Amino acid sequence: MSTMQNNQKPLFSIVIPTYNRAEFIGKAIQSVKDQLFNDWELIVVDDGSTDNTKEVVFSFDDNRIKYVYQKNQERSIARNRGIKEAKGEYICFLDSDDWYLQNHLVELRKNIIKRSHPVAFFYIGQYFYKKDSFHQKKLPNEMGDNPVEHVLFYTIYPTSVCIHKDIFNKFLFETYLIPTEDMGLWMQIAANYPIYQINKFTCVVNIHEASSTQTISQTFTLRNSNDELNKLSQVFVYDTVKDKLSKAAIRRYRARYYYYYFYNSVNRRKLGYMIIFFFKYLYNYPQNLFRINTYVALYDMIKAYKPS
Repeated sequence: MSTMQNNQKPLFSIVIPTYNRAEFIGKAIQSVKDQLFNDWELIVVDDGSTDNTKEVVFSFDDNRIKYVYQKNQERSIARNRGIKEAKGEYICFLDSDDWYLQNHLVELRKNIIKRSHPVAFFYIGQYFYKKDSFHQKKLPNEMGDNPVEHVLFYTIYPTSVCIHKDIFNKFLFETYLIPTEDMGLWMQIAANYPIYQINKFTCVVNIHEASSTQTISQTFTLRNSNDELNKLSQVFVYDTVKDKLSKAAIRRYRARYYYYYFYNSVNRRKLGYMIIFFFKYLYNYPQNLFRINTYVALYDMIKAYKPS
């Protein structure tokens, strides 16, 4: 474990942002150490943890691992700090409660070499781990001819990406976009650089009660939904993105967002929110009237509301 800089330039820099993840981060770090390809550095950015995260990180005796501490400023700033510290040609991200399979870097390297070390964005298939079971997140058969719309509609988790460092001279994670800061960055990159899908499954996204995926899903109020959509809408009008997105795609995305919030309110049996989000879902993209999911959602709303 090291807190000092050195001049070695590895192929991969792996950035782990963390905040009070002592329970999980050891497995994430060990999964990097277990990689079959060893030309890497690992940068752990501790975003002001108050538990024993630091002690867990320092328990690993490996000078390829660097520990950086900062006061709590949220994960986008932590990731950007890791990018700044990185020396590798390509930067990967690993959330501190996720992990890599042993062949993760091997598969990334194969594709980098195959494409002659491009200044590009790669993403690879992943598993979800929840309640002691794994399932694959299905990869699309093709990306289509609009990569910006592809990353808008296909959720790409940070743990699955690998990005050439030169790209970060132009774009970084937006600090105001939480919880969709990764999508905002992916869209800007896709509008300006090649994006490649790797049809292998080599990383695991851990879904648990304290994971960001779960805690974000608990914010289901109308105000929160409007605030988050308004933040993301700022990305839609960026000079680098606005000409790559159709109005229909933006409406469709807004509808999908309200569909997501609709089901959060169904799960909490909030009838008023159910109705509001359901009609916002249809208003933003009326073509949803012809989708079977719409009628399944309507059935679920009726079934969920059973006055006592």
